[in-house]
Amino acid sequence: MMEFTNLVSDQNGNLTPDLLKIFLLLLAPYAPHIAEELWEKNRGAFSIHQQPWPTFDSKYIKENQITIIIQVNGKLRDTLQVQADTGKEKSEIEKLAKENEKIKKYLEGQTVKKIIFVPGKLMNFVV
Repeated sequence: MMEFTNLVSDQNGNLTPDLLKIFLLLLAPYAPHIAEELWEKNRGAFSIHQQPWPTFDSKYIKENQITIIIQVNGKLRDTLQVQADTGKEKSEIEKLAKENEKIKKYLEGQTVKKIIFVPGKLMNFVV
């Protein structure tokens, strides 16, 4: 809700009636009395608590970039920012990690015994 208010204040307070209604619906569980009063002042039909919950469009919540944690022997050594679809491919993440300067110094002269990969989350080199 704070992100929403920050967004509105960045736009010089230009709040459309539709956005206000959505905000009041989200506010209602936390501040039911003030939300009800504001809903009534905004000419809302019936009680705010009888309104359907706002729906969302999943295309707006997809992440384009994800962070992959790179570990050597279970210790955080660096992170990689990659495209969301790339984060699922073990071979691609392994290649990027081994090319990383911070990781190279921990793998130099070492034999990698095992690679633990959690798609979209982390890669751990056990040496």
